[in-house]
Amino acid sequence: MAEFVLTPQIKALALRSLGELRGETVFIVSAETSKPIKVNPNGSVTANGGLGPHARFRVRRGDRPHRLGPVVRFENVATGKFLAIKGGHLTVGGGGEHCEFIVQMAQMAVFLKKHNNPNARVGFNPNGQPVPANTLGDGSRGRFFIFDCDQVVQPRGPSAAQQQQRAAAAAQQRAQQQAQQATARAMAQQTQAEFVLTPQIKALALRSLRDLKGETVYIVSAETSKPIMMMPNGNVNANGGLNPMSLFRVLRGDRPHRLGPVVRFQNFATGQFLAIKNGQLTQGGGGEHCEFIVEMAQMAVFLKKHNNPNARIGFNPNGQPVPANTLGDGSRGRFFIFDAAQVQALPRALPQAHAVPAHQPHIPQAHAHQPHIPQAHAHHPHPHHPAPAQHPGHVRPHQRGVLQLSNADLHLHFQGGSREGHRAIAHGHRQHAATHPASQFVFLPTKFPNTFIIKVANANLFLHAQGGSREGAPIILHGDEHYARTHDNSQFHVVPLGRAFALRTRTVDVCIHAFGGSKPGAEFKLHGSVAYARDHPNSQFLFVPV
Repeated sequence: MAEFVLTPQIKALALRSLGELRGETVFIVSAETSKPIKVNPNGSVTANGGLGPHARFRVRRGDRPHRLGPVVRFENVATGKFLAIKGGHLTVGGGGEHCEFIVQMAQMAVFLKKHNNPNARVGFNPNGQPVPANTLGDGSRGRFFIFDCDQVVQPRGPSAAQQQQRAAAAAQQRAQQQAQQATARAMAQQTQAEFVLTPQIKALALRSLRDLKGETVYIVSAETSKPIMMMPNGNVNANGGLNPMSLFRVLRGDRPHRLGPVVRFQNFATGQFLAIKNGQLTQGGGGEHCEFIVEMAQMAVFLKKHNNPNARIGFNPNGQPVPANTLGDGSRGRFFIFDAAQVQALPRALPQAHAVPAHQPHIPQAHAHQPHIPQAHAHHPHPHHPAPAQHPGHVRPHQRGVLQLSNADLHLHFQGGSREGHRAIAHGHRQHAATHPASQFVFLPTKFPNTFIIKVANANLFLHAQGGSREGAPIILHGDEHYARTHDNSQFHVVPLGRAFALRTRTVDVCIHAFGGSKPGAEFKLHGSVAYARDHPNSQFLFVPV
C-alpha cells in the first residue's frame, strides 16, 4: 500500500474550505495518527490508511447549511459505503441521516460532527481505532485535515501541459453541460410521448417498492392521471409524459419508518431530487428535505416528507403543486408508482409513446459506426407497416439485466464484487449471473445516439476503459455517474449484430472483447473494430433482463 506521509509541505495543502475542492475525491487525515481514514473490506473504519481507494472519499454535499459549517456525506471510493455514526460509534452506512456530517473549521483542521447530534463526532486513538463518538473534546483525536486527492498525488502541482489538459477538460465539461441543458430545454418544447392511465396500465402499479425490477419509475398523480415531471427551470408539475423529465431513480434510505420505506426520487433529466422546503414542492440536492415516506393506500401511495409527515406531495387538477401542509387523503395527494421498464415495454398499450419529437435525427443503417437500434419507446413505425419487435437479446435502457457472451453461457462479471478498480472477466452461468449483482447492469442513455453509460446494479460505479479508448485497455469499474457522463472512455455505443450487439467506445472504433475466447476467466479488454466484432462471437453480447 502506498504510504501517506504528513510532511509540513503536504500539510500546507490542506483545504481551508470545501469550496476549494477541485477534484472528485478527498483524503481525510487524522491529526492524531497523521494517516487517512480508511474503510476496510469488512466495513470497519480506522485511521491508518494510505493512498489507495479504501482511503479516498467522494464528497456528497447536502442542500442546506448548518450554522457550524457545510453538511456533507463522505462516500468511500472502494466500498461505496458512507462514513456514519450509529449508536454512538463510527461505522458505515447507506447514505441516510446517520451519514450526514457538519464540517466545522478549526484553523487548518476540521471537526466532523454528526448533523442530527453535533455532540457526536468522528475521532481516533493513536493506534488508529475509533473513539466512542460522544466522548471527544477539541483535541487532536477529533481533528482532521482534508486534502484534494489530486493535489496530494501530485503535490508539486501540474505541469504546463497538465494545466492545458485540465483547462481543455474543464472547457469540454462546460460545453457538455450547456449541451445537456439545451437538450433538456428542447425536450420541453418537443411533442412528448403521452402517458395514458388506462385500467390496463393502472393494474401495473407497484404494490410495493420491493416489486421494482428496474432502476427508474414514473410517479403518476391520481388527480391528473399524468406523471410528475421536473422542468429544466426546476419547476415541478403533474403534466408529464414518457420522457426523461418524468423518470425518477429510486434511492432507498438505510432506515425504515413505521408508515413505510424512506426513499429519495432523483430526476433522470436534471439530476435533482424531489423536495419539500418551506411547505412547497420544489427540487433539492438529496438532503433531508428530499427524503419521503412511501405510505401504501390500497393501489396508490402517499408521499410524505420524512422529517414532517404532515407535509406531503400533491397536485391540483391543472397539474400545479398544492401547498404541502394542506392536503388530506383525497386524489390530489395520491399517486401510482410504475416500473418505467415495464411501462416502456408495452408499445401496443401505449400507442402515444411513438409520437415523434421535433428535429429527431434519422441515423441511416448504412453507417456502421452509428447504427439505429429499434426500441419499444423510441421506434417510429410507418403508419401502414407494423412496428418490428425489438430483438430479445438487445439492450433495454433503464432495465436491469446481464451481459451474456453470444456463443457461451458466460457473463460479464466483476471478480471480487462491485468495487472501484475491479476488472471484468467472463464468469458464471445464467443462474449465477441472475443472483449476483456484480454480473448485473443497467444501461443509462446519454445525449449521443444509441450511446450509454453502463452502471453495475448494486453500486454507483460504471464500466470504464482504463487508460483511455485504446487497444488492449482493460474494462474496470470506475467513477460515478457524473464521471461517466464526462469521460468518453466510460461511454459505449451499442452496435446491433443480428440477434446480438457489440459495445464500441464512443470516440474510437474499438470494442469490448473477451480476450482469448469465450472461456471462464477470460478478461474483457478493448480489442478490434466493429468489423472484427462481426466475425468474433467473443466480441458480441446478449442482454438478458433479470
